[in-house]
Amino acid sequence: MKIVHADHGITPHHMASIQFAIETEDPSGFFIMVIPIDGACPPGLKCALRGPSVGDDPIEDKDAYLAVRGDRKGPSRMTSLSSLEATDMVAIGTKVGEEVTLFTAYGTIGEAVAPREPWDSSMNEEERMISIAFWAIHALSDN
Repeated sequence: MKIVHADHGITPHHMASIQFAIETEDPSGFFIMVIPIDGACPPGLKCALRGPSVGDDPIEDKDAYLAVRGDRKGPSRMTSLSSLEATDMVAIGTKVGEEVTLFTAYGTIGEAVAPREPWDSSMNEEERMISIAFWAIHALSDN
């Protein structure tokens, strides 16, 4: 299994849990999975998402700013609020036959899976409207 975007603190223990979940659930084609962090994983995986989906109040504009992260094609809504301890992991990828490609994997809290960001040109208009509404009240921690 290869991971394309691996800058979210996922360790080999997390990857083993993700691989086990993929083997157990055996998805086909594109998948988004939320996987509980088990006792075999070391503590410390962070959830950078802040806002109502993770139990916060909405993130107001006065507490947010836009910044391009890494090699992304557009800006992310960011906040200086601290990252939270993740309880789960999100794995996004494809499985074609036995070939698994993870586009990304990251820590989250509960079932919180953030939609793609509004600048992502791969979304249709309905997905873009959902993204705009979501990111108007959520942000990513810069720490």
